[in-house]
Amino acid sequence: MPRLRGGGRWAQEGLNGVELSGVAFVPHGPTDGKYDGVEVRGIRLHVTDRRRYDPTRAAALVLAAIRAAQPDSLRFDAARFDRLAQGADLRRAILADRTADAIWREWDGPLARFRRVRAKYLLY
Repeated sequence: MPRLRGGGRWAQEGLNGVELSGVAFVPHGPTDGKYDGVEVRGIRLHVTDRRRYDPTRAAALVLAAIRAAQPDSLRFDAARFDRLAQGADLRRAILADRTADAIWREWDGPLARFRRVRAKYLLY
C-alpha cells in the first residue's frame, strides 16, 4: 500500500474519505470459482466520509497501483469488467500502465457534459 499512500497529491485526492488496510481472507464458494479455500491477501477500503469518497477514483487508483506493483499478476475477465466499467476504456488504460491521474483527466470532459445535462433534471 505504500504506492497508494505515497503517490502524491493525485493519490491523496483519490483516497479522500476512505481508510485503507491490508487484509488476509479465505474465500468460500466465490461466484467466479477463483481461490476457493485458499488464503489471499487484499486491500480493505473503509469509508470514513461518504461526501468526500469517490469510489470510481479510488478504484482507478487501486487498480493502477496494483498494476504498477505486480504487472504480471493483475488479470481481468474482460467481459465482466468491461460491463461493470461501462466499456473497455478503464481496463485498457490500466493495462497500458496509465496513471490514475491520467485516467481521471480523461473523464473530466465527459463528466462535465453529463453534469450540465443532469442539472436540468435535478429537483433540488
